[in-house]
Amino acid sequence: MHPSENDDPESRLPSQTNPTEKSNLHRESPPPNYSSTKSTANGSTSSSSVPYTYQELPGSVVCPTCNGAGRIPRGQEEDLVALIPYTDDRLRPRRTKLYVCLSIVFCGLVAGVLCAFLLTKPVYMSIHNITTNRIQLNKTVPIIILDLEITYNISNSNFPAIYLNNMTVIGTQSFNPQPVVSNASVIDIKVRGRSSNQFAVNVTAIFTDQFIP
Repeated sequence: MHPSENDDPESRLPSQTNPTEKSNLHRESPPPNYSSTKSTANGSTSSSSVPYTYQELPGSVVCPTCNGAGRIPRGQEEDLVALIPYTDDRLRPRRTKLYVCLSIVFCGLVAGVLCAFLLTKPVYMSIHNITTNRIQLNKTVPIIILDLEITYNISNSNFPAIYLNNMTVIGTQSFNPQPVVSNASVIDIKVRGRSSNQFAVNVTAIFTDQFIP
């Protein structure tokens, strides 16, 4: 008995297709069955199956979530990630210039506050008043003794407080470089930050014949 043409082994092989044609075909995975139940007026229920298919279009890429299977394992429902193009407007940060300007202003304010507290500022001191307490004149020896009380104003421009422990007062005349007043006083004064204070110092001025013009 001779085999017929239909019994040829080569005829039973699947037909070979062109690779380029195969890539242009739509690939569909077996659709998962999603059943929905509907209730009717008489109380009976009817179920229907809605197929959801996964299609891979020509020139596309495989879904990184399901790897082309069309379904994901259980327990990964919360791990789904939406595929958004990089050029999408939703990925662009909004109000970037506003945030940058606010950051620069905030850094400038912090730097200004730190400089105001850390940098040392000058302390100003000036004479407020001079009072003569006593005048002594010696007739036999040409000498004049003056007891003076000098009141000073001291201003602290710094935020921390300053302390004044001692002070030396030296006075001279324009026509004689020799000092007529030389007195060292031990004082203890505290001047708070950004404030002023007054204190008095008692000095003695001695004028001899060489200081009298």
